[in-house]
Amino acid sequence: MLRTDASAAERLAPARQFALFALVGGAGFVVDAGMYLLLVQVLGANMYPARVAAWLIAATFTWRLNRTLTFRDADRRPAWRQWLRFLAANLGGGLVNLAFSTLLLGPVGVAPVLAIACGSFAGLLWNFLASRKFV
Repeated sequence: MLRTDASAAERLAPARQFALFALVGGAGFVVDAGMYLLLVQVLGANMYPARVAAWLIAATFTWRLNRTLTFRDADRRPAWRQWLRFLAANLGGGLVNLAFSTLLLGPVGVAPVLAIACGSFAGLLWNFLASRKFV
């Protein structure tokens, strides 16, 4: 049986979404690392609260881009409710990200950008699956 273009497009949708999600995540990493460096190195903030604040800012940034690009055809709940659902759904990946990067920043002593990159990568798959399913 010959498949139609629609069925081929439906099969590619998750791969396309994951690619966009990963690109948005890359941009989020830049925001995350940039905010962390700004908070710690410019404003003199403690590294642990700065790590949490930078993650929250980056998570909000990626939520907005994912809402606009990655999942643009998804159900449109009110933005504030969807943002809260995004944060809740991505909390697992965020905790993995924060724990991994904080461990590398603190006791291990890895350079901040590398530590944040490792944390971001560690939480990527969790966040995609949770966002796709729950947000």
